[in-house]
Amino acid sequence: MKRRPVIRGRRGIALFMVLLILLVLTVLTGAFVRVNGINLNLLSNSIQRTQAEEACTSALQYAWMRLDRDASWASPGYFTNNPADETWGTRLHAHGAGTEIEGEVNGTDMRFTLRVFNNLQNDNPDTVNNVPKRGVRLSIDGVACNARRHVDVVMRKKAFVDSSAVSQMDMSILNINNMKWNVESTDPLLNLVRSNAKIVGPKVGIGGGSSEIEFVKPPTAPAGATGPFGTAWAKDDILVEGGLSLGNTPGYLSTASTKSRGQYLPETGGEYKIPDLNPDDLAGPSDKRVLPGGRYYFGIAGAAVPPVAEVLPVAEVLAVPEIPAVGIPGDLGYVPAVPAIPGVSAVPGHAGVAGFTQWTQTLQYTDPSGKTTILADIPSGKGKDDDYTPVPLQQDVWIPLALDPSTGQRTDRSVLANLKTCQIVVAPGIRAVVPEGDLVVDGQLGSGNVALGTVVGGSGQDDHKGDDDDKDHKGHHRHGKHDGKDKPAEIAVPSTLEVDDGDIQIYGAATGWGAMVSKKGNVNLRLKNALATDPDLGVALYAEGKVTMQSAWLSYGVQCAGASFTGLIYSKGDFDVTADQQTLSIEGAVVTQGKLGVNNASQVNFKYNPDYLRDIILAKNNTPTRLEQVSFVSR
Repeated sequence: MKRRPVIRGRRGIALFMVLLILLVLTVLTGAFVRVNGINLNLLSNSIQRTQAEEACTSALQYAWMRLDRDASWASPGYFTNNPADETWGTRLHAHGAGTEIEGEVNGTDMRFTLRVFNNLQNDNPDTVNNVPKRGVRLSIDGVACNARRHVDVVMRKKAFVDSSAVSQMDMSILNINNMKWNVESTDPLLNLVRSNAKIVGPKVGIGGGSSEIEFVKPPTAPAGATGPFGTAWAKDDILVEGGLSLGNTPGYLSTASTKSRGQYLPETGGEYKIPDLNPDDLAGPSDKRVLPGGRYYFGIAGAAVPPVAEVLPVAEVLAVPEIPAVGIPGDLGYVPAVPAIPGVSAVPGHAGVAGFTQWTQTLQYTDPSGKTTILADIPSGKGKDDDYTPVPLQQDVWIPLALDPSTGQRTDRSVLANLKTCQIVVAPGIRAVVPEGDLVVDGQLGSGNVALGTVVGGSGQDDHKGDDDDKDHKGHHRHGKHDGKDKPAEIAVPSTLEVDDGDIQIYGAATGWGAMVSKKGNVNLRLKNALATDPDLGVALYAEGKVTMQSAWLSYGVQCAGASFTGLIYSKGDFDVTADQQTLSIEGAVVTQGKLGVNNASQVNFKYNPDYLRDIILAKNNTPTRLEQVSFVSR
């Protein structure tokens, strides 16, 4: 067999190709190994960063839990008076010193340093450390091996609700005339009204003109800001201008939002959970006095006094001396003696007296059985015979109404009635409790007023003020508001008027500083109120039933134009206001588990103020602080 000759050049090329392929494979293998090494390092670093974040999260959850249980935790001096070493089950161990906590997650390389700026119990912001009032700032550094993460969290006490008005059923704010509905807030983050049904409102400018609903621009907003400055939220539709649907007409929705400087969220389908409130859990004064239930009626009546005719003067009659006898008795011509006749002094005359009307003011009490007792009956003044204008008292007349705890008699002056102002006054720091029946305060001329937490001089009240009268209440009573103005100096400490088993009906003005609570019934007021409460108490009105307010132009004793409330109004029934072009202003929140309706008010002002909504529930053992997160920054 003939053999082919071997070509030496081809054998060299094959060797070169083999070596080149080996070189490429070596380079690829090295690159693969390097890339995988980098990936492994990146994965390791990512795991460490994640663990560092988990360390921050663990510290945040731990701090949240501790602050929820104890609002004073990690404040200056806390670890001096409490154990410095703490554990969270088997997960975490921490050691506190000053306001700084060092901790580690058990069984891992995760550690953290937590600095706490606790301002939860202060009513002023900590501007140095950027902490809001009633808030706390957590500065957390988490470490896992070589990875570090930082988290800065600001939290504050969570308010009872997040809206100025909340209703379980329809919310209706209407007027047959022009009106204004202002929705505003002291919280730059929250300005809402909510309904778990429909919202029915006035004009919003769809048919032309301006909107009668305005979401008020907050003071912190930039000068050129145009909104939206608030939100109207409804589970179902939002109807305006006599029934126009914002949920079904995008054009209407856009116009309404622009002209009212807010946003409307109709037909959300969601359900806002309205928190339940038990009257036994409400904060309030502990010094209790019993006020008998029934009707307290301030009356004024006039009785006609007839005129007295003129009497002419009578001249003096001179005395006649005795005339002696003449002759001897029995003889002819004998004249017996005549005795002396005494004189009569002159009687002066006097002019006639015109008739007049004697006015008298009374306080009648009718107990739950129907028995009526006159508690006071005082002449108040005189009027002309033909003038039937009442003449009221010009000076204070005080009648004690509360039962003395030791005798059971109405001698305790912590609850007083003033005949001059037709007013029942509850002293500061007192919880006046009506254990049985309704409490009705009314009278003639639109009288029947109630004042809470009010100091009255010259009444003997000083010896019967509540035990809380000398307490600071965190200074709120020095900064509170009353009827839209600075609170008068005579209002010192709030009080509570509580009816255990009936309704509250006040036909006059309700003023002062404190709360009215109907534990099983309704609250009925007139639209002439100026009632504020303390942020430490929170509740201004509470009704297990419904809260109603009616128009009352005629007023006597205490004058109020419209109704002004500061605090929480909470009704488990409806909240219904029937006005006659008066103003209704509520700062805090109004919450109802029924319908919310305001009809024919010239102006309705709902102003959300969470300061009155953070301490609604009476502090008890294991009562949570209820925090909410305001901001979260991670780097």
